[in-house]
Amino acid sequence: MRLRLSEILDILKKHETYNLHEDPEKLVLDSFVIDSRVSKEGSVFFALRGKKTDGHRFVKDAHSRGAKVAIVDRKIDDVEIIQIIVDSVADALEDLAKNIIKKVDTRIISITGSNGKTTTKELIHRLLSDLTTESVFKNPGNLNTEIGLPLSILNYYNRERILVLEFGINKPGDMDKLVSIFEPSVGVFLNSGSAHAGNFKNKDEIFFEKSKMLRAMKRGWGILYGDDERFVKLAEDLRNIEFYFFGQRNGNVKLLKWEYNSKALTTKVDFKIFEKFHSTEFKGIWNRGQLLDLTAAICAVKVVGMDLSVDILKNFELPKNRFNVQRIGDFIVIDDTYNSSIESLKEALCTINHLDARRKVAVLGAILEQGEKSLETHKELGRLIDESTVDCAIVYSVFPDIRYSIGNMKNKVVMESSNLNEIADFLCSFLQSGDLIYFKASRGVEMERVIEKVWEVFSK
Repeated sequence: MRLRLSEILDILKKHETYNLHEDPEKLVLDSFVIDSRVSKEGSVFFALRGKKTDGHRFVKDAHSRGAKVAIVDRKIDDVEIIQIIVDSVADALEDLAKNIIKKVDTRIISITGSNGKTTTKELIHRLLSDLTTESVFKNPGNLNTEIGLPLSILNYYNRERILVLEFGINKPGDMDKLVSIFEPSVGVFLNSGSAHAGNFKNKDEIFFEKSKMLRAMKRGWGILYGDDERFVKLAEDLRNIEFYFFGQRNGNVKLLKWEYNSKALTTKVDFKIFEKFHSTEFKGIWNRGQLLDLTAAICAVKVVGMDLSVDILKNFELPKNRFNVQRIGDFIVIDDTYNSSIESLKEALCTINHLDARRKVAVLGAILEQGEKSLETHKELGRLIDESTVDCAIVYSVFPDIRYSIGNMKNKVVMESSNLNEIADFLCSFLQSGDLIYFKASRGVEMERVIEKVWEVFSK
């Protein structure tokens, strides 16, 4: 997105300017950042205040890297960068994105849930891109928060009329901010589990926060999980929008059955889509959660009037790090390191139980953001591993709460260490031809570093 400084100043009506040494009509900005280290020529730097640091400390650094404008809540002396002084930098970021969206007649498809948001976003985007001549926008990567989504609009939006957006929340009040910026036409509510449980009183509060996405809609369509009574009750309570359901037992789109080919790494699936039966085989191993994400995506695309064939997705590649199954040499490697929760672990283990391998080895790290529930969560993790077909568990304890799991895994734990190199070296000596290796941890654990180190050693 390219914006003249005059446009930014017009949107941010309540502001002061400092060092305004260029013509606002002629100065064009095309990069919007919150990290001074990625500033470049033509950047606008938002000096956000966070829990650990204050962006105002890095205004000079942003300027030294080429940033032309800084949006701040206090004047920074001894730096020649143009400064726009506002009451709240976060609000300024949101206002800019909101005003850009409002200038286009848009249809926004929003997605929330504890698991599967990115997969569902990618599926909906792929289906719509194949079914309509209109261009379709999706927020890149995991830019799905009240900060990430506005940044994605400012940096990547090109006035597309259809937007597919993830709505990610971490704490109470987050959804209020998102729906105040982006008004959905279609709201997809996938599930509600224990992710970020440490930031909420209980699961009911998590569910309510996510449901605000639908409660804020004045009209449109809601797509809900039909096998959960909480979602059925939500639909009964909200009369202003039309609801459709996906699931296994109940729904307009149903997942009927599926089976895996461990050798070819494919998944054969049967669906019932608005009373019509469909059967297809997909590239890759899709777990039940991912297949339910697909039923939700199909439902969303159908309600906006698109006719489709699921064969469009035969060669669709599931997002990386989200139960991504691949064969590397003589091994089956499952990278599930994007994030972790008890619910996503259950889905993964259910699939692993149906895959063929000489041995099944799990490399496990902590589930973060569990607060006071961490002990309970990690004991449950250990119990699930113990009851699964996993033969051996290796515990990466850089975040020590994972050690709570060890007692419930009984004799399956063959190694535990907080040292990245020790874990990698042990794995390389322990693995045997024909093994399946499953990597699982929350994003902050950085389990991908273990994977990289293992394959670095193996490549030698």
